[in-house]
Amino acid sequence: QRNPFLPEVSNADLQAQYEFGRQVRDRANDANLRVIEIRRVKAQLEDRQKRSNDRRLATAARALRTNASDVEDDIYQVKNQSGQDPLNFPIRVNNRLANLLSMAERGDGRPTTYMPEIFGILDAELKGYETKLRQVWARDLEAVNRELGRLGLPPLDPLCERVEGCAPLP
Repeated sequence: QRNPFLPEVSNADLQAQYEFGRQVRDRANDANLRVIEIRRVKAQLEDRQKRSNDRRLATAARALRTNASDVEDDIYQVKNQSGQDPLNFPIRVNNRLANLLSMAERGDGRPTTYMPEIFGILDAELKGYETKLRQVWARDLEAVNRELGRLGLPPLDPLCERVEGCAPLP
């Protein structure tokens, strides 16, 4: 429903606002999904380590946990616990994307001049973290999964929602 008090805002303006908002929302969602995937892997890892105290698994697990947590902290401010914490710890890319979306949805009309440029900066930043995470999965997750396979335990899977694992044992 168009606002009758804003006749200068065209349908094209509203469509541009909608398209931009959808684009920003999708990338904010991507950022949050990467955090969820990291947390799934860490929970699965904790489960597997309770099942085995193998030294090689522990070494591979330490590298995976550290490197995945580093990416998680790049995307999401993990130190926020209280309402005061956002003042003490800088916001991360997921929160900056959410703030950009909020600004883009205020009022009716096209995104302001600098919003697409800001989005481009945030999108590039998130792409860098996603690349870093793919490297962690390819190197560290695969190393842990090799050890888990050797021990006859289920592999870790960022897409699996169950801590005990989704894949059948080899």
